[in-house]
Amino acid sequence: MDRFSELRLLLPMTSLLLVISVPTQAAETQVDPAELAGLHGGLIVQLGADETASAAMLSRTGRYLIHVLDTNSEAVAAAQTQLRRDGHYGLAWAETMTDPARLPYAENVVNLVVLRRLSVPVAELLRVLAPGGSVVVLDSNADAKLKFNVSEFEALQEVNSNIIARKRWPDAMDMWSHPRHGADGNAVSLDTMVGPPERVRWIAAATSEVEGMVTAGGRNFYGGVLARDSFNGLRLWHRNLAKNGENNPSEFNLPRLSREGSRPIAANKYLFAVLQNRPVAIDAASGEVVCEFGDLRNPQSILYDGTRVIATDENSVRAFDVESGMEIWKTEAAEPRNVIADGTIVALIQG
Repeated sequence: MDRFSELRLLLPMTSLLLVISVPTQAAETQVDPAELAGLHGGLIVQLGADETASAAMLSRTGRYLIHVLDTNSEAVAAAQTQLRRDGHYGLAWAETMTDPARLPYAENVVNLVVLRRLSVPVAELLRVLAPGGSVVVLDSNADAKLKFNVSEFEALQEVNSNIIARKRWPDAMDMWSHPRHGADGNAVSLDTMVGPPERVRWIAAATSEVEGMVTAGGRNFYGGVLARDSFNGLRLWHRNLAKNGENNPSEFNLPRLSREGSRPIAANKYLFAVLQNRPVAIDAASGEVVCEFGDLRNPQSILYDGTRVIATDENSVRAFDVESGMEIWKTEAAEPRNVIADGTIVALIQG
């Protein structure tokens, strides 16, 4: 089953990838906009239907929805033919855009907007981009490069004459990285943007996915373990933590979490979890294992205090370097429980 087949996005239009452009006769070197933005999966909107090679290529990976829109109906018809021929149409598709100043999406839902020939107002880009989402301005759209020096974007990057602008994460938007919010065990969010629900944003799969959910960096992690984009619900990757198997296996049923032992912990860059009895750091974007934490086995709890990983077994409390997995210190403790940390101290009950 395709990873997007169970998903229904409730958006103003049925389109999920956007491209606007004016046809051109000049051939251009193919650029992978997702690679430029550091995106491993999600919803891409390309403005400009003159080039479809990158959209077709990304559709073949099965990790993206790519919506190509253009104000020129002839360019759209040509793009549709090319995408059917070269890509997986449906994962990448093209449509005519009727309002060049308005993108057919709800707010905070698009992971990447690619500007090729035409642009839309910066305020509209900011409206549809999810926090942490990016705009990639290709060299052919030089006029648009001058519009992104605004406070809502992080510092601009330039790679081979292409500009990458990333939408800032709102200061008022919190994450829920541990079962009890954070490593300090205080199950109260600091989010001041949350309010009474007004509508359904997205629906995906069954409510069983809610088990053990943690979220950070715009990604939700469920059970043991499935990753989805927090803002549009698209599936990013999956693997069975109970098995030391492949990432994104073709056959996958979301496993339940054990009542014993540690549950996954989320961070912007990593997911800290127990993979077949071994505590590991998993790349949050791709699902690949980055490192293993020492020789610890069957940890009872794992915390991330923002600097280091704190893990316990029946006889000790240990701290590990996040990037290398090397053990920093170890303290003997008999049956440690109720472990919390704040980046300065580690507190627990033992015995």
